[in-house]
Amino acid sequence: MVKMSVLLKKNRNLSIPEFHRYWLNEHCDIAMRTPSWYSYIRKYVQTHTLHEMYEDNPPAFDGVAQVWFDSLESYQSWAQLPELSVIAEDEEKLFERDKLGGLITNEKEIQAVPDWEQKSKIKAVAVIRKAAHLSVEEYHDYWLNTHGPLVKNRPWWKHCNRYVQNHIEYDAYPSGEVPYNYNGMAEFWFTDYAEFKKWQAALAEDEVVLADEKKFVGEAEFIITSEVQKQPASQ
Repeated sequence: MVKMSVLLKKNRNLSIPEFHRYWLNEHCDIAMRTPSWYSYIRKYVQTHTLHEMYEDNPPAFDGVAQVWFDSLESYQSWAQLPELSVIAEDEEKLFERDKLGGLITNEKEIQAVPDWEQKSKIKAVAVIRKAAHLSVEEYHDYWLNTHGPLVKNRPWWKHCNRYVQNHIEYDAYPSGEVPYNYNGMAEFWFTDYAEFKKWQAALAEDEVVLADEKKFVGEAEFIITSEVQKQPASQ
């Protein structure tokens, strides 16, 4: 199964509350009413950037739309459907379409506690560009097989309910140009915002993990969100 995560910036003519309300309700209804939606889509989640992110500097993204497909071939077939023009037309008034970028990835679950989904109200999302000195293959291998096992064994990990690495599916980009030049996306689920802050504070003091991040991460954008599952996973 592959996942498409679309990084979203709201239309500049919409207020923050207007954007989140319209995306959650009207736009979602339009998308899910397209004739072939349930033939291709296996799960649909909206990830809305929390209002706390707007208090200082504007967040990198106002949300992330996430859609799961059976395979890369299934995604590619869906992306060619003429009916998607209805969704694209509505996107014009909701998003800055020239700033949309879809990351096609494979999920690698590093750690999860029992009933993580029921316990989690907050999700942190980090989109990552690899360190320049690493090849694509070296970056993905190090992130998955060295950094992943390192962080999940740190004592402060008790504050996090689930950790997933999303590795880019490069075959989805024949031109080789991945949107924003990102190489991956990490997701972290928390019971609430207070638990996230504890995790964040402990991470900021962990010199071992911070030093390890510098070995494979070039740049990263970070947002804190609430996740709304609009379509449950198909059984």
